[in-house]
Parts: sequence; C-alpha cells; structure tokens
Amino acid sequence: MPVNEAPRTVILPEPIGPREEAQLMLGQIHGVVSAAIEDAPTWLLKQPTEEGDTLGFTVEEFRRAGDEIHAKFGLVHAALDAIEDDQTLRDYGFGAAQAPVKRKGHWASVKTFFRQRLPEIKKSSYVRLLGKSLRWGEPIVGSIGAALEKEVKHGVERVPGGAAAVEMIKEFIGLLRNAVEPGEPGPPQAAKPGPKSPQ
Repeated sequence: MPVNEAPRTVILPEPIGPREEAQLMLGQIHGVVSAAIEDAPTWLLKQPTEEGDTLGFTVEEFRRAGDEIHAKFGLVHAALDAIEDDQTLRDYGFGAAQAPVKRKGHWASVKTFFRQRLPEIKKSSYVRLLGKSLRWGEPIVGSIGAALEKEVKHGVERVPGGAAAVEMIKEFIGLLRNAVEPGEPGPPQAAKPGPKSPQ
C-alpha cells in the first residue's frame, strides 16, 4: 500500500435472513432460466435425443412457455415477501446450517455459467454449465415450494397461487433439464483404428 494512502475500512455485510436468502437464490435461478430462454436458438434444437433425433418442439414454442413462467417467478417472490414466519423457511434449510452450502454452491455454478456465456462458447460447454446451474437450483426451488405449501396447509396463504406457481417453475426447470440432458449416454463406442505407422 502506498505510504500516503489512508487505511481502508472493510465493512462486512450483515448476515442475511432466511427470507432474503430465499429471494436471492430464486432471483439467481430466474436469471439462469431467462438466459436459457433467450439463448434457445443457439443450443436448444442441437441437442440429440437417445434415438439421435432433435427435440420435437420449436424454439418459438419453448419461448412461449418461458414467457408464461416469468410471471410465476414474480408471484413466488411476492409469496415469499408475505410469508408469515421466517421459521417456516428455516425449517426447509434457509438460514440454517444447510444455507451456506446451498447458497455458495449455487452461486458458484451461476457465476461460471454467466462468465462463460459468450457467443464463441462451444455448445457442449454451454449445455454442461446450464445443466449444472439447473441441478443446483432445482432443490432450492423445491425447498421454497415446501415452505409455501406448509402455509397453504395451515390456511394462511397470503398470495393466492404462490405455491402452485412454484410447481410450474419446477416443471419448467424439469423441461429445461430434459432438453439439456435428453438421454443417458449410450454404450461406449468401439475405438476407431488409427493410421498405420510407416514401415
């Protein structure tokens, strides 16, 4: 540090609560889903199924499904804002011991996805990074849904349709994962003979 430079004070952020944590991660998941929808023309129909064909739906159909899901994220954010008690979210891992692992693991996958999201990225790399982000996000959405469903069972759902919106988001993430990972890898291919060495 230069001699004349005053020492800097580092202000550490306050620990976030369960509600803020859930909102933060839901927003990150929405960002990944939005990017996948926007980038669909560059990767979606290039993914082969187990039979070797491309997927049966069009980019436009996929985007219409995505347009429908954006509003569902907003509804879930509103439901999280209105949830009666943060303890409900703690019961499903937010603000508890699992939280740092979920948050840091998910954030690492999201950062890597967006840093590599460039026009020149290989499609196989894009699909791999997108799939990794979705796998981290899926259980987080499931935990949010379980917390909101608990409120429904106790008759205190403050934002009607919030829990149902989570189910639609989960289904769309499942659709995305099926598009990214359409089939299990087949049996290993026999190695092709290499060029003969000169005699």
